[in-house]
Amino acid sequence: MSSDVAIQGIAQDYVTLFLAVPLLLAALIFSSKGSLRSRFLLAGILNYFLLTYLFYLEMAMYNEMFLAYIILTGTSFFAFVILLLTFDIQKMPVIFNSNIPVKFIGGFLIFNSIVIALLWLSVVIPPLIDGSIIPDAVEHYTTLTVQGLDMALFLPISFVSGFLLIKKKPFGYLMSTVTLVFLPMLMTALTAKIIAMAMTG
Repeated sequence: MSSDVAIQGIAQDYVTLFLAVPLLLAALIFSSKGSLRSRFLLAGILNYFLLTYLFYLEMAMYNEMFLAYIILTGTSFFAFVILLLTFDIQKMPVIFNSNIPVKFIGGFLIFNSIVIALLWLSVVIPPLIDGSIIPDAVEHYTTLTVQGLDMALFLPISFVSGFLLIKKKPFGYLMSTVTLVFLPMLMTALTAKIIAMAMTG
């Protein structure tokens, strides 16, 4: 892990510790009491933990926290999947207010995924065209982990969720809601990273 990425990781750790963990605990408590909103919140937070520690597992240099990253990634993944399976998918359109602007929300998710995908492609494609092959962003790593996982998994999920929401499909309601919880958490972490980088020069 480069020094820049390490600084960003520390900043995200603060967000995780002081925001994500309290929200996770609160969501666990209230969802256990039957709160549907808390279950959506819990799913979004688990998605955040999954992405965070999947990146840590793949990008951080081997250290004494390696097993912790494995445990956090694995438990986040299985908890996230198991929680999603507890939702009654077919009831999703009934649960949500019919006045919800599904086209706007779905369009936002689609737009967001396309913009970020284009951003990452602008890193990957030019070196392929000019023959240099390896982007500068690879630095000392062996590949572009963030860009790869984003374009393979997280951006398609956002795109499909938005598309299905526009079509008012049950799965679209579920995954769009989860994504809309996850994105503010991710943006908070990204903001913290930017601030940390600015403070360290």
